[in-house]
Amino acid sequence: MTTRAIKKLVKKDDLKDLELKLNRTLESEESEEENFVPRNKFDLLDEQLNLDQDEENPTSEECEKEEIKPVASSKKKKKKTKGKRETGQSKNFKFVSTKIQEDNTTLEELSNLNLNAQSAASPYENSSIRRLFKIESKYLNADNEMIRMFGAKIVQGERNAQNPRGGRRQMNRFKNNAIVNMKSTWPQFTKEGLSMKILKENDSLSKTIEFTFEHSKEYQQVQFRFLDAVESLDHNNIMNILQLNRYHIDSLIQLSDISRIHDDTQMAADLIERALFALQNSFHPSFKFTSNSAGQIYKIDYNRVENRGLFICLFKQILYIGGKACYRTSLELCKFLLSLDIQSDPLGVILLIDFYAIRSSQYEYLIEFYEAFNELKHLNLMPNMLMSYALAHFYLFNKSHNTDNLEKANKALIEALLRFPGVLMILLDKCSIMPDKEVESHRFFAKTSHLRMPEGLKYLINLYVTRMHHEWKISENLIWLEQTVKSIIADEKKHENFFNQCKNKTNSLFSKVPPNLYRHLILSDLKEVAVHLPPEYASTATYTFDPIPPKNSIISYTRPARTESNPAAATSTESLFTFFQSLLPSFNAQDLNRPQRNNDENNAVGGEANRGFDFNQMVERLREFLVNIEENFPATRQNDFDENLNEDDDFD
Repeated sequence: MTTRAIKKLVKKDDLKDLELKLNRTLESEESEEENFVPRNKFDLLDEQLNLDQDEENPTSEECEKEEIKPVASSKKKKKKTKGKRETGQSKNFKFVSTKIQEDNTTLEELSNLNLNAQSAASPYENSSIRRLFKIESKYLNADNEMIRMFGAKIVQGERNAQNPRGGRRQMNRFKNNAIVNMKSTWPQFTKEGLSMKILKENDSLSKTIEFTFEHSKEYQQVQFRFLDAVESLDHNNIMNILQLNRYHIDSLIQLSDISRIHDDTQMAADLIERALFALQNSFHPSFKFTSNSAGQIYKIDYNRVENRGLFICLFKQILYIGGKACYRTSLELCKFLLSLDIQSDPLGVILLIDFYAIRSSQYEYLIEFYEAFNELKHLNLMPNMLMSYALAHFYLFNKSHNTDNLEKANKALIEALLRFPGVLMILLDKCSIMPDKEVESHRFFAKTSHLRMPEGLKYLINLYVTRMHHEWKISENLIWLEQTVKSIIADEKKHENFFNQCKNKTNSLFSKVPPNLYRHLILSDLKEVAVHLPPEYASTATYTFDPIPPKNSIISYTRPARTESNPAAATSTESLFTFFQSLLPSFNAQDLNRPQRNNDENNAVGGEANRGFDFNQMVERLREFLVNIEENFPATRQNDFDENLNEDDDFD
């Protein structure tokens, strides 16, 4: 019953009494929720009779409560919505370039301003932002896009050519989450101790459910052997692990990287797909990111070591299928990967979304994404997003001839060139275009004025130019760029204040490179963008299966201590053994570890340091090899040489 109906039934003088009753019912409901004790469901069977009798003869007090309850619930909803609006207005921070107060703020700190003081309801749970991460399953698989582009017959013919023997294809039991289809060339899938569990369920205020992968004890032992194999620098050891554990995630990632180094891109992509298939078959039944009708946010923390395999496999899959021109599928996977950890974005997926949105002609989505995330992620401080935002508006103008899109495109491109003037010469050089002398000598765009560009800004500009220079080679885009640059030069005095402010700010913002940008560069592996790691990261080994681990990593199990006390000495010993084995195939290093006859003599020479490695035995074996070298490698005799000559003469 609404409040208007209650006012008709109750007089104005009795409204105060009604408000007192409402407050009492609210207090009683809150006290009942606090003192709630779980009961056995079978006890309700005994009370069913009493409940039926009470329903037939309701009291007058219960009737009043039934009429009052809707009003109470409406008041609760009003209070909640009011609180959300107040927190949203107080926590949002908008970066305004003309009123910069923080001089020593870096880009990493600026992007996390909204994350340090979060309320119970995260700003990323807004309905407008959740809509951006709605994933459509039909665009999630690269095979579907290949069929749309080339037809089913051509795609099926290519599959048959890759697998001439044929074979029965195994069905994926998670049909809604099919990122990768099972291939007949893969070994039979078996779960090897990898699973997913719910780490943190959502509450009444938050709509985020956190999941995490977990390793069984058997999988942990395989992981320890894998780490030993990686440190041995022998690829055969990793292959031996995969022979026994054919779907071990980190081994597949590492072998994929080795195949990519040897220019076997097809094998590298196949191994990543195989790892993704194992991961998707380990998803929790509640992890339904493609059929998310309730608007839930599924989070997976990158700081946990077990979860990093999914992030890296998805990132690699985006690059590999993007190389096949499946840009729509790459964009959908970018949305999925970014939705797993929107706040930190550990692999810098936001540097890829604009590229695949432009290549897949999803201009409206890119504009909506930019406008929704600009306040939270400060996308106007990223050259790739600002340039692509302008390009998306320009493409919409060419399609619809709407002047509003052209005005927004011009405004965004002018802002991008004033914020990041160094991008112009690098872009023209990549497109093999000679700039005008007026532009080349202007103080805004001259190369000499950007020699001291911060390292972080260089990385961002080079990444954008390497990926997007093909779009700017189009004649229409070049003419538009030329007109915009000339308009900036013509109105130099108008833009001078804004240009100087942005120049001073970028020196402090991009002075420090965040670790997620380094991870992005390492995994992208672009030849045009050379990565120079700082000493804090260069001092330790960097592997593809876990590039630059976070400082606040969460490790659920620890690796046991190795028996080798001196890894450098062990490596040099293995190299020496390999050298002697190449000279003498019958050489066996295990024979050197047998007990020694004269312990006193050995202790006098080498002491405890030479335990298990008898240098005298190795010298004796080397002498035997040199003495019997003629037997191992028979010399070419003069008689045999003459006989061969005679045979050649007869043949002639």
